[in-house]
Amino acid sequence: MTESQSPSPKRKSHLISPTTLIVLAAIIVAAFGICHAVGMRENVSSLFATSSGSDSTMTSAMAYVALYLCAVVLAPIFAIAAVIMKALQLALARRAKAD
Repeated sequence: MTESQSPSPKRKSHLISPTTLIVLAAIIVAAFGICHAVGMRENVSSLFATSSGSDSTMTSAMAYVALYLCAVVLAPIFAIAAVIMKALQLALARRAKAD
């Protein structure tokens, strides 16, 4: 590599960042909100044999349940992890600046 091709030492590429986690949480919640607004909630009763349904009804019911679980379990975890990660990054940056 020549000097013009070498990567900058200040630029770090992180796959998981606080911003990425917040965006993922927002996407999950938005997808669940769209499914709820479209009316997929009514199809969930077909999973429990309280009403008959076609294959598409069963598929939409399973998608709704999966998105619900992701919105209730994963999205808050991603948001909390983003806050903790950002706090640690700021604390480490202050500590490095002080040294």
